Amino acid sequence: MFYVGRSKLRILVDPLSVHLDASRELIHKQVALTTILQYLSGIAENKVDIEILFPEFLWDNKWKENYESFVPGDVDLYEPKKLIRIKQQKVIESDWAKQRVRETKEYLETKKAEYLKFPKITLQDPKSFIRCLENGTLLDYRDAEYIYKYGYLELIDLYFQYRCDLLLTCNRILVKEKQPLADKYRLFTTYYPEVFDKVETFLKGHNIYISTQNPIYGLDAGSFYPITDLKLRKYFQLWDTFVEIKKDPEMSEYLRVMFYHRYSFMKYSIDQIKFHLLLAERLEDEKLRFRHYFLISYHLNAFYLNVWGFLDNLAWVLNYLYGLGFTKKEPIKITFSNKEYRKKLQSIAPKVFSILEDSETKKWMENLTLKRQPAAHREPLFMSPLYDQQTMNLISEKMIAVNTKEGREIFEAVNHFNYDIEQFEKFLDKLLFLFIPNK
Repeated sequence: MFYVGRSKLRILVDPLSVHLDASRELIHKQVALTTILQYLSGIAENKVDIEILFPEFLWDNKWKENYESFVPGDVDLYEPKKLIRIKQQKVIESDWAKQRVRETKEYLETKKAEYLKFPKITLQDPKSFIRCLENGTLLDYRDAEYIYKYGYLELIDLYFQYRCDLLLTCNRILVKEKQPLADKYRLFTTYYPEVFDKVETFLKGHNIYISTQNPIYGLDAGSFYPITDLKLRKYFQLWDTFVEIKKDPEMSEYLRVMFYHRYSFMKYSIDQIKFHLLLAERLEDEKLRFRHYFLISYHLNAFYLNVWGFLDNLAWVLNYLYGLGFTKKEPIKITFSNKEYRKKLQSIAPKVFSILEDSETKKWMENLTLKRQPAAHREPLFMSPLYDQQTMNLISEKMIAVNTKEGREIFEAVNHFNYDIEQFEKFLDKLLFLFIPNK
């Protein structure tokens, strides 16, 4: 993706990712991916496209014939615009691509001695083979041989020549070098099953809702998340359990708002943030990247407001479930941060209260106020670059500054965002385990 608003995702497939994994699971995953391509073909006036590039000239005829599992002959499923078979390497004409290929290969050459080192296996120590297999050094050497001895650096040529967005590979060397290749040269590797998350993120960013896990196609955002989100379907069990304990229409209304609205809004924001990060990280021009950061900032504010709203809704649910005695006349008291609420909850539902007092949960909720309070009451969260004041070198493009009682605090937006998603899910899992231990 080399400009803002790109509507095409181009994936280069490493033939070794087909050869080395000949499992039924791989074939199932490939069928799921090709089904998405078929679905996109059937959407009238669809301007969003996914292309798969398969370099046939890198396929070795001596390999086990799993080739047909990924590229099954001439069938209608694979339209020419969806699957591009590269039969031979061509001369790179673009000066930009030439430079990027040269820089990337030079970097990988500096790693050659490190990876192309055969592990120590001796006849005197037969177990050395098992150890090398288990710790991965033998597989590292195998994959290094493919890159440095059997011409697989040509994948780098193809990636930039065809301006690809993802390189689908299971090569351990390319996977280990994933971060520097992305940060320095904008070569983005992916693997199974991560590629499906990337594809779904790209499509959902364009308002095409597809789940490869179920699979379900053609839903709108409002119905997509409640139907397809596996975690939400698990959390629905909490809803059922609460209703079994106490039938209360007010409680049921808050449960509906929590799971059908708040949770879906959160997931929509998460997908939009992931989508704009996917686009932004591939752009060379920082001005174009910052256009995406504006939209990411918007969805970050929405995300944190809905996380906090979800927790407030849950506080209302527990108020009705346990009869804590708070009414709609005193709504500001019905929140986990209110001392009076916490005191009553501790007295009537000590096990639930212990989850709130758990050190991990307590730290997360305190940290959450750092993002929620500005988003709701002060200057909204806004992602911006941070430079070293002495050298003026860029530290990060994704920093957020907020004012607190202790002064101004700065944090990295994406790391905090991922942490908050993880802690939110852990918190709900703790509640689920409390009420339904076998889950």
